[in-house]
Amino acid sequence: DAVKRYLQVCNSRLSALIQLVLGELTSEDRTKIISLITMDVHSRDVVYRLVAEKTEGPAAFAWQQQLRFEWEQPKLDVNVKIC
Repeated sequence: DAVKRYLQVCNSRLSALIQLVLGELTSEDRTKIISLITMDVHSRDVVYRLVAEKTEGPAAFAWQQQLRFEWEQPKLDVNVKIC
């Protein structure tokens, strides 16, 4: 299942970022990496919930909860993204 594989990718990325933050970094770099970790933990938790709830594709409400709608004024249209 693609979502389960992506969960593994999320965990691998988090592990790599954690290893980076444990090393020698400037204060600015440490702050940037901690921000990335915070965002990635949230993303990983969302993906984990989709797997745990056995979400069955884009028609499921749990999947649609992650959609974000943006109004594009120049086009007078709605842009829908999965976050």
